[in-house]
Amino acid sequence: MKKILVYTFILLAASLYGQAPEKIGYQAVMRDTSGTLLIDTKIQMQIQILQGSESGTVVYEETQKRKTNANGIISLEIGAGDVISGTIGTIDWLDGPYFIRTVIYPTDELSYAITATSQIVSVPYALYADHAENFTGDYNEKQGLAEVLAIDNNAHSQIKNVVNPTHPQDVVTKAYTDIVLWASGVIPLHFAGFITDIDGNVYTTIRLGTQTWMAENLRTTTLKDNSAISPVTADVDWAALTAPGYCWYGNVVSNSPVAVTCGALYNWHTVSSENLCPDGWHVPSQDDYNSLVSFVGGTEIAGGKLKENGTKHWNSPNTLATNLSGFTALPAGMRNADGGYAGIGNAALFWTSSEHSAAAGVCAVLLNNSGAYGEKNYAKEVGLSVRCVKD
Repeated sequence: MKKILVYTFILLAASLYGQAPEKIGYQAVMRDTSGTLLIDTKIQMQIQILQGSESGTVVYEETQKRKTNANGIISLEIGAGDVISGTIGTIDWLDGPYFIRTVIYPTDELSYAITATSQIVSVPYALYADHAENFTGDYNEKQGLAEVLAIDNNAHSQIKNVVNPTHPQDVVTKAYTDIVLWASGVIPLHFAGFITDIDGNVYTTIRLGTQTWMAENLRTTTLKDNSAISPVTADVDWAALTAPGYCWYGNVVSNSPVAVTCGALYNWHTVSSENLCPDGWHVPSQDDYNSLVSFVGGTEIAGGKLKENGTKHWNSPNTLATNLSGFTALPAGMRNADGGYAGIGNAALFWTSSEHSAAAGVCAVLLNNSGAYGEKNYAKEVGLSVRCVKD
């Protein structure tokens, strides 16, 4: 019997640009009929926006391919897919109601699909921007401009950037809200949104100082130039590899909990290809990591602030781990130059793009028995985790 998928849909606010936006953020949480999250699953979607009713006129249609993340979530922007018909930027949102219809199926089994339709009950304000001049309703404004400005004695001071606030009061408000959501397990502290790699894997990101980092280990098996990275399981083949290659710790399958949680292990030849991270992102250099460590308080305490707290994935004692950065470093271990695996549960080892010598590269090191941050040089044949940082 074929597995039937159950989807929960969440429509997010539209992205904001100088003009009316042409993209709408969208998330889907995917579970099977037993309530189990579908993790690391490739999904193909056909998305339609219909006017008038659930069977109304199709005013926009596109397709997208994505892969669920470790939490069973896919994230995308409607308007950023392969367009079949229509232009999302020309939709008159005042002439609703509008509905979103999705046809969703796993890309490896096209013989069945699930269709779901839901009304867009709250269109983001920004989508009305192009039609503001057409407003003909009555209004009764009691305040003049001088009275409005007198509230704060500063023109435009009440127009806030809530994502990256500059007003002191807004900074405090956002910090408090982030802490509440983080403590509830909804988002990591310093949450900055999502990024998708070329395989469709979706990653949570965080903002720390002037840097934006992935808060999950990289899982792509394809370089961004669309060339495949060689999967290597045999120890002898791994030891002899002088080209880009990857593996999953212990040669587990790609959708196993270990692979989805800990990500792939890459040799340094993959890192040095400069094609590993999504567009606009890169493998961090030694200097990038040094900036991160400085921002969270220096080498003596940075490890504790960067590590996932508790012993769900880390072996005890996981010294001083608080994850106050939201970085959520995981102990994915390594693949040795001779092909053997070691260190899972005890060590988070991240390649940098910095070369130590012709035979070795530099990596960042976090250990379960230390709250410090360290660096080490490893042979380029070694397989380590990768985090990407935004350009």
